[in-house]
Amino acid sequence: MARAMAFNNMELAAPLAESEVLKTIKSAQNYQNSGNNWVGKEARAIVTASELDKIEGNADAAYLLIKLKAAHGWRQGDSFALANAYADALNWTLRRFRTTRTFLTEKGFIRCIHLGGKGPNDPPLYVLL
Repeated sequence: MARAMAFNNMELAAPLAESEVLKTIKSAQNYQNSGNNWVGKEARAIVTASELDKIEGNADAAYLLIKLKAAHGWRQGDSFALANAYADALNWTLRRFRTTRTFLTEKGFIRCIHLGGKGPNDPPLYVLL
């Protein structure tokens, strides 16, 4: 608590009210005590029941979605590269990868925000939705 109060008073341009700092500390302690503090732990991916229904039994799509959520789910709207070279990392054919990436795009799990293709250092960029 002392560290949080010191950080609030010395590091923030506009310090929070003491009651807000205490509320934040209590919330963080609750996350820690309940086992829901994932900071510094192995990446996790959460897939909802409705998302599974939307995948319609497409095992490749389920696998790729889980991989993307584990790797990029924390980004909260930030983009990530999803280039054809990822097919090799999955040990998939390029056709299988592209088909699965297209499926996830069409079902609204990911969105391409930059097509790429203007050279070797210009991959397509996607966001999780």
